[in-house]
Amino acid sequence: MLQLAMPEMSEALGEELGKGALAVLSRYGDPRHMLRLGRARLAQVLIKATRGAWRERKAEQILFAARAAVELWEGLEGCDCAEVAEDLAAEVRLIRSIESELRELDARAAGVLDEIDPDGLHLSLPGFGERTATTVAGRLGDVRRFPGASKVRSYVGVIPGTNQSGQSESRPRLTKAGDHTLRHALFMAAETARRLDPQLAAIYHRQVIERGNHHTSARWRPPLPRAWWPSCERSVRT
Repeated sequence: MLQLAMPEMSEALGEELGKGALAVLSRYGDPRHMLRLGRARLAQVLIKATRGAWRERKAEQILFAARAAVELWEGLEGCDCAEVAEDLAAEVRLIRSIESELRELDARAAGVLDEIDPDGLHLSLPGFGERTATTVAGRLGDVRRFPGASKVRSYVGVIPGTNQSGQSESRPRLTKAGDHTLRHALFMAAETARRLDPQLAAIYHRQVIERGNHHTSARWRPPLPRAWWPSCERSVRT
């Protein structure tokens, strides 16, 4: 809706629509209203919503996008800015309601994680936060049921698939068989870990630069469970 009504605004506010973007769209979804608000007052709204992360420069970007939207629809039919503003405000209320529920679920999940992993093994892993740790612990279950790391990778679906034709055989991509949510959680954890852990960053760099692997492929080489498994084995032995 925002992209159609104000094409430049998505770039100004960002695709993920954080607190600053929601603060603007909840009250000032009409680009004409934004322009009347002006740079100084809009900056104050942004500073309060983002704790100073967005200031006058971001206000200028938003006003530029608002001005472009007004010029785009001037003299044309098909976009009632006032109605769009009401619809955007409604969407913001829905987003905030969902975010509130997610916070409650995260709090409940954190309590469950303390019960199933009292030693904090999952949270000790590179790239793991509470949500990722809870997702992996719940989806993967008791790791003692797997005889080794290769079985974990097979369960998650991060082993190469096989294409066979006549006398040829190739392994073009991951099978992606298994729990999609678990695989996604590990994938995102790997992305975070390679930014924070120097050793994993070196592996990622080697895969991309020296071996020419794609960014996505490099994040699975080696898959996160491989680095994880020694810690799991120590936990099982103790």
